[in-house]
Amino acid sequence: MRTLLAITLFGLVGCVGAVRADSRAEATRRAAFDFSCPEKSIKLTPLTEETAQGATQYGAEGCGKRAVYVATPSGYVLNTATGSAVDTEQAGNSTDSPPPPPATASQGNTP
Repeated sequence: MRTLLAITLFGLVGCVGAVRADSRAEATRRAAFDFSCPEKSIKLTPLTEETAQGATQYGAEGCGKRAVYVATPSGYVLNTATGSAVDTEQAGNSTDSPPPPPATASQGNTP
């Protein structure tokens, strides 16, 4: 009886690990597609506690882009305000002041 219980518990623990790995793999595949980036370049960060089913939200970074993915019954979906992955290079420059306007003849640049 103990052997059967041990085998059952071991099987359940093995399934839990597989589900979590599948969850991370699914979010990674989705980010790689959205970012047009190789899967090996994607770094996931759980934004919620990871359970047996995985995290309900992952932050994904790769190829200069980052986004948040949320678990739904049909899989992980992109959850950003713009509906697309955010380019971190552009986001980093968003606080810079805009370039000055071009010089015109009325600014004293006439010969």
